[in-house]
Amino acid sequence: METKETDRITFRVSPEELQVIDTKASETGLNRTDYIRARLFAPDNNGQIGELEKQLHALTDRLGEQAKNGGRPCSHKCSNPEHAKIWGVGYCFDCDMPMRSSH
Repeated sequence: METKETDRITFRVSPEELQVIDTKASETGLNRTDYIRARLFAPDNNGQIGELEKQLHALTDRLGEQAKNGGRPCSHKCSNPEHAKIWGVGYCFDCDMPMRSSH
């Protein structure tokens, strides 16, 4: 970055704030200016975080419902005899549900 095309800005901080900035900059291997610039121009991930939080809430709600059903996703069971031939007794991986025991 050429200095002819830049402007200087300054601001005051308390000694404690300066110590925090210096410590964080040192931890990241940056000098004070580069650390502040990196933090100031870092991408805003709030929208992505909000979406992930929604997905997490939906997942915990779903897991809670499954726990109420004894750990099974639902009370339905696969009754496809072809699936029973493929997977045997127990669990149908095509339908993602337990097998009906009458096969």
